Amino acid sequence: MEILYRELKGQGLEVVAINVRESKPEVRRFFDELGLTFISLLDKDGKVSEEYGAWAIPLSYFINRKGEFVGKANGSRKWDSQEAKAFFRNLLQERN
Repeated sequence: MEILYRELKGQGLEVVAINVRESKPEVRRFFDELGLTFISLLDKDGKVSEEYGAWAIPLSYFINRKGEFVGKANGSRKWDSQEAKAFFRNLLQERN
């Protein structure tokens, strides 16, 4: 995800990680170890995850430029693959 983010952030890609029931120091250590630069938010009590039905981790939601939900992916993916990059480039080309 980091490779994809670095490649496409100039085109408008935003990545926001939601960390469920983890402390700020735990998340910071994880991000530092992996060199992650995208945004991370904390869901300390798990209420947000429950509201959105996020039971599997990792779970990725895709939101277009209009703020509309366009899909999701359960589990790990090779986000820097040519197929993934093509998907996100197409999504980023859509205009409001």
